[in-house]
Amino acid sequence: MTTISFDCDRCKQPVTGLHTDSGTGGFYHVSSGTWAKYGREGEHFVCDACVQSMPEYQAIYGVKS
Repeated sequence: MTTISFDCDRCKQPVTGLHTDSGTGGFYHVSSGTWAKYGREGEHFVCDACVQSMPEYQAIYGVKS
C-alpha cells in the first residue's frame, strides 16, 4: 500500500489517497481502465468528490451521503 499526494486534475484541490495492487482510495485513476469513462481529456487522477458528483456515476452507483 502506498500513500500518494497530488492535486486533483479537475478541481485542483489537494488529495491524499491510497494506491494498492487491488485499487485506490480517495481518488480515481481516470486515464485508462475501468474508471476512464469518468475522465475528461487530459485528466489522470480525479478525487472521489469530483467523480462521485457526476450524474453518470450517480446513475450507476447512487448518491453518496
